[in-house]
Amino acid sequence: MNLVVNLGFDTGCRKAGVPSKASFVSAFASAITAGMRAQKRRSHSSVEWALALQIVEHDAGLELNQRYRQKAYATNVLAFPADALAQKQGWLGDVVICKPVIEREAIEQRKLLKHHYLHMSIHAGLHLLGFDHLNDVEAAAMEKIEAMVLLGMGIANPYLDAT
Repeated sequence: MNLVVNLGFDTGCRKAGVPSKASFVSAFASAITAGMRAQKRRSHSSVEWALALQIVEHDAGLELNQRYRQKAYATNVLAFPADALAQKQGWLGDVVICKPVIEREAIEQRKLLKHHYLHMSIHAGLHLLGFDHLNDVEAAAMEKIEAMVLLGMGIANPYLDAT
């Protein structure tokens, strides 16, 4: 899969601790490939896929989550899928990752920071394809794909109880 990830950072957002662009490209490409396979969608090799990834600080994450989800907190990741026409032309959509939330969750969940960033990228990549977790069946399907992609990257299944 040929995937372009346009990576940007919020004003004042430090890059320390954020995985490389190549790591994000690999995570998104693996997620998109696995998600399309699960949906039985064909990806034409001639199509160049693209998405935008923005790493933001708390205030921007809070503002976006309030505006688009009516939630009064900053969340770890937001995904904004492109419409069907744009996706047919290769544009998948936009992803926003809130750096301080990812950092806090990685500590709380005892995960390597890089692994949590990549997991949330995979999660968002599946959202761009229309996957969701509004009920147990959808959540299980999404988690299965996420775990498979993470395993292929040498990262443990984050949904298994580590205790």
